[in-house]
Amino acid sequence: MVLAPTIPLLLRYAACSRAIAPAQGIACPDDLLLQLAANRLQVCEATVTDGNCGLHAFALGICQLAQRYAGVRSHTLFRKVSAAQKAGTPEVCRVLREAAISWMRANRDTPVWDGMPFAMLAVAMATFSGGFDAYLQHMSGNGVWVDAAVLHALACEFRVDAAIWQMNQDPTFVGISMSGPERGPARDVPILAIAMVNDLHYWGCEPMPDPPAEPHDASDGDVFRNFVGMSGSASSSDSGKRPHTDLGSGGDALDEPEIEMDSLFPEMPPQEVEAELALCLCLREWDPWQSPTARLTAAVQAL
Repeated sequence: MVLAPTIPLLLRYAACSRAIAPAQGIACPDDLLLQLAANRLQVCEATVTDGNCGLHAFALGICQLAQRYAGVRSHTLFRKVSAAQKAGTPEVCRVLREAAISWMRANRDTPVWDGMPFAMLAVAMATFSGGFDAYLQHMSGNGVWVDAAVLHALACEFRVDAAIWQMNQDPTFVGISMSGPERGPARDVPILAIAMVNDLHYWGCEPMPDPPAEPHDASDGDVFRNFVGMSGSASSSDSGKRPHTDLGSGGDALDEPEIEMDSLFPEMPPQEVEAELALCLCLREWDPWQSPTARLTAAVQAL
């Protein structure tokens, strides 16, 4: 999987005016669903469509990470998010939006790409004229579509990375791993997933559930396991027989036919045993990338 750098995404990701989606929700494109499924991910259909979808998608992802990472659970901002959940999704989005604005204001002069400060990059992505303060004011509004700079700010605040999945593209990463001089996802940094169709909608993502375990097939050919499973433990006086079956109503018992172990596992002639052992020794010494040796060929023919 090719990991695209953060900054090219931010440069391509032009923030545009967004229309609020209908209340009944937005269907994720099939191509994007298949791309996510190939990576054991699925979208959270309950992601809100009131303009706060990016924040809600991030909230769903950070809650997934909190189940596995103590550092996320213990973060002060996550505790605020957890408390806000009692009041509902709008409050969660408000808390995250304020946290993102605070991070961006505090890190406005932080270099993010070849000496370009974060504030300059954020303004370059804005859809309206004005400086960085005007950008922050705009992003403070409830229901305003958040851009990649906001998601980057939230991921940095939580010290995680966010993988943004788009159709027919490798995921692009924003977050804490992209903030240092050596940008690139780090192995020890938690990563949350967000799906996006630009200018339309964000979806939170979650791992796909594991498929149900297949039931054991008693006819799978494992004779010894099936025999032991149906015979149970036999007493010393009945060591060669299966136990009696209680018929219940009459109190009678049925003697089932005796199974001879020798018939299940017949003894091999000594010459066959020696031939198989000789073949095993040849196979152990043989280089599978080379042609079979004369000794190996003779051992196979001996069987």
